[in-house]
Amino acid sequence: MKAFYKYSLYFFVPLILVWGGSYFFSGPKELKVIVENVQKLPKWHPSAGEDAWLFVDEVLFW
Repeated sequence: MKAFYKYSLYFFVPLILVWGGSYFFSGPKELKVIVENVQKLPKWHPSAGEDAWLFVDEVLFW
C-alpha cells in the first residue's frame, strides 16, 4: 500500500491510498481507511484556533 500526499493551502493531507493487485484478485473483500484531520486550525487561518472540519466528497475503489 502506498500513500500519496498532496499539498493543499492548509496542510498536507493523504490524498490517495493505492492498493495494488490484479482485477481477478480473490483476497480480502474489505479495506479499512482511516483519515485524521488536524485538531485546530493553524495560526495563519482566519479562524485560527477553532476546531477543524474534515469533509470527504468521494471515495473510489477500483
